[in-house]
Amino acid sequence: MADDTEGWTSFDDEQVKMESMGLHHPLTTAFAFVNALAEPEPDVRWLSTLVTPESRPHWGDFSDAKTFYDGIHEPGFGSLVNRLPGAPDVGFFKIIPSVRDGFTVTEETPMAAAALLTLIWRPEAGSAEDPGMWLVHQLGPAAEPHELVHARTSAGTAPDF
Repeated sequence: MADDTEGWTSFDDEQVKMESMGLHHPLTTAFAFVNALAEPEPDVRWLSTLVTPESRPHWGDFSDAKTFYDGIHEPGFGSLVNRLPGAPDVGFFKIIPSVRDGFTVTEETPMAAAALLTLIWRPEAGSAEDPGMWLVHQLGPAAEPHELVHARTSAGTAPDF
C-alpha cells in the first residue's frame, strides 16, 4: 500500500474493502483457498469450510486440487472477481500461469487463465452472528450456470463488493 495519496491505487481501495468485508468479499475467500492449497500439508478442515456443501464430496482430501494447483507454473492471480452476467451470486477468480512479478492491467487485455475458481454467494453460510459468505464451488474451467442450479441458494442476489 502506498504511503501517500498520490500513490494510492484502485488496488489499494480493493485491499481495504477486502479487509473490512472478510469472507463477505469473494477475493478473501479465493485467496484463503489458494493459499491453503499452496501449503505443504493443506488443512482439510479449513478448506472444507471454504467450499459449497454440494461440492464437498468431490474435493475428497483436497489432494487432487493441490496437485492441480501445484502444477500451475508460477501462479499469479486476478485482482478482482468477475461476476457471471445475470447471476450476481456467481463469480470467477482467475489463476494465471507464469507470473513472476506483479503487474497492473490498465486496459482490457485478454489473458489465458490456467484455471478459475467458481465462487457462489451463500447467505446461509458463516456464523449466526455474521451470516453469509462466498464459497468455492469448483477449480478448473468456468462452471456454466445450468451446472450451478443445485448450489445457488440466493440466485440473482449477492452483496456488492
